[in-house]
Amino acid sequence: MRKVLCEIPKWMLAILVGVILANIKRVFLDFDVDCEYAIAQSYRMARGDHMIAQMWEPHQTSAFLNAVFIKIYLLLTGTTTGIALYLNIVGLGAKLGVAYVFYRTFRKYCNHNILFFMCAFFMTVNAKNFMILDFSNMMVYFSVLLCCSLFTYLQRQGETGRKNFFLVLAAVCFCLEVLSYPSAIILFPLMLVLLCRYSVTKGKDMWVFSGVCFAFGCTYLGILTAQAGWSQFWTSVNYIITGDETHQVGKFAVQLKTYAAEAGSVAVLFGGCAILSFLSGKVSAGRSGILTKFDYVKRFFIFLLSYNFIHILIDLSENGFHVIFRLLYVAVYIPILFFAFILRENCDREERMAFDIGAEISLWSCVAVLLLTNLTLLTTVAYLTLGIMVSMMPIGKYLQKTMPNEKRMKMYGMFILFLAVVIFKNIYVFRPCNRLHATILSVRNVVRDGPMLGIFSDYMGAYIRNANLIDWRQYVHEGDKVLIVGYPVSTIGYLYEDTEICVDSTISSPTYSEKLLSYWELNPWKEPDVVVLDCWFGEPHFPEDEWIMEWIGENFDSYVNGTYIRVYRKEW
Repeated sequence: MRKVLCEIPKWMLAILVGVILANIKRVFLDFDVDCEYAIAQSYRMARGDHMIAQMWEPHQTSAFLNAVFIKIYLLLTGTTTGIALYLNIVGLGAKLGVAYVFYRTFRKYCNHNILFFMCAFFMTVNAKNFMILDFSNMMVYFSVLLCCSLFTYLQRQGETGRKNFFLVLAAVCFCLEVLSYPSAIILFPLMLVLLCRYSVTKGKDMWVFSGVCFAFGCTYLGILTAQAGWSQFWTSVNYIITGDETHQVGKFAVQLKTYAAEAGSVAVLFGGCAILSFLSGKVSAGRSGILTKFDYVKRFFIFLLSYNFIHILIDLSENGFHVIFRLLYVAVYIPILFFAFILRENCDREERMAFDIGAEISLWSCVAVLLLTNLTLLTTVAYLTLGIMVSMMPIGKYLQKTMPNEKRMKMYGMFILFLAVVIFKNIYVFRPCNRLHATILSVRNVVRDGPMLGIFSDYMGAYIRNANLIDWRQYVHEGDKVLIVGYPVSTIGYLYEDTEICVDSTISSPTYSEKLLSYWELNPWKEPDVVVLDCWFGEPHFPEDEWIMEWIGENFDSYVNGTYIRVYRKEW
């Protein structure tokens, strides 16, 4: 073992250690209300709530994986204590499995050093900076598996045997990506275009792929309509589409102005780095001779990555900067993809095909996220994980051709610098329980019991969860029908006791309106007899004239105050 370690370059060992630390940190530290949402919707599915009929979450189609693992955990332990840590570990195992499939797929066609960088990058990043198998991670993972299965099929076209298995597998992976994020259905024409472009038996393959997707979709919709009933199915679908104000296709047009402002910020950043690289290049050229275009590109990336490194250090103070600037580090993905597209001609046929398939799937997946998300433009750029991975192929090929006699550390210096910044960011920055972002320097506390047992956070994040658990056990009882009210709402409380979840959607950014009355009319056994309201030492977070506060006042006569929650009950 010592001999093997001695043969591995020190920079590679440093990257491996960084990747390991980033994943350990992600399992134990990165956990916020979005993670709670992913767990809560899967928990209600595991407990027997039917999709569409009782579940009106916009991301409910992605709940099936966590629901399976939650069901296993409940059967083995009989409790929800520690389930968050368990699901994080499951998420890490799934990520390792996808990385292994990617490695096995491309090890014959890609330089092993480049493949190492690709897998290290994949193992370090997550679209929403947490590990649990939520819709964001599932979408990225299934897009990687879709790329691998489609590439494998196209590479084995001349072989005999089970080559059609990988085409069917590609169709299944596509369907699972659509379940992860329904707007990913827009990738279907792309898949047909890719088959038409690269397949020998174009028409047949397009029919097979389409047939599998059609059969999968019809079976899935048949199960949903059978569970809900034809009439309630369409009624519920209408409420799901129109009832959530934060996740609608129509919001895309409204957000275009915000996207333009973000694009302007990125353009300023790129322009500044380009000017600095040009000026520094001219100074160096005057001293040591003529610089190549690639020398200017390297300087551009050095300035860009240096900016991102410094920005990570200064951005996350107690108050933090505006979210646009906080997420500018992902803007480096854009020039990497652009640079790789220019250099793809240096690749052989297999590498070019792998880059085209991966980059196009990744770009279209990013567009699919933009159609439904309530997030910023730069946040969705984080979904380009697969695109960045395959971009390392043409860039690495170019480096090998232009610097064949250089040592590996110098040859791959740009990759090493890029990964160093990415790893540092993913170790240094984390998502605490009660804020969007913080640094590991602010870790002060740990959740000591309940579903989030063992999750570390900043002091108040863990303190509030510990205090809430005590209040829940005192004021909420087994069998209660519970509605949690807050914004953003912490829905992990639904796992504190064996209670009935009595809300249309467990999303962390809920819409409280008369839609709730319609939900209870369609599901009368879901009308709550207990309301848990987020508050601060008895002061509700909602003004009295909010619809939800007026409804609570009309239906509940008394309440008790906990430290950070207020509990209303129809009968004490």
